[in-house]
Amino acid sequence: MRRAPGKPARRAAPSASDLVRIHTDRIETEELREAGPVHVGPQMWKKLGVNSVLAEAGLSPPARQQTEVMTLNRLIDPASEHAMPDWVRRTPLGDILGTSFEALRDDAL
Repeated sequence: MRRAPGKPARRAAPSASDLVRIHTDRIETEELREAGPVHVGPQMWKKLGVNSVLAEAGLSPPARQQTEVMTLNRLIDPASEHAMPDWVRRTPLGDILGTSFEALRDDAL
């Protein structure tokens, strides 16, 4: 049997072995963190070559990373320097950049 162009193919009905039972009232979450913009930001940072520019300007690796964090904060969720450490800890930015921001203080920014 041919299907019309642009029409999706029919899927077979799921069998009992394909189904998974989930008790939605038992689902728990931990450490919810915003992901979308925080994942895109570092990718754009790399694509634009900002680290190279900052390195040529003489900034140390920690200063370049702090500059990236502050820039992403201003673009994603603008906050004061005092609010920024809390913001960065609520995001997966530490995982993405491979560093811990647990000890980050606002006076470092």
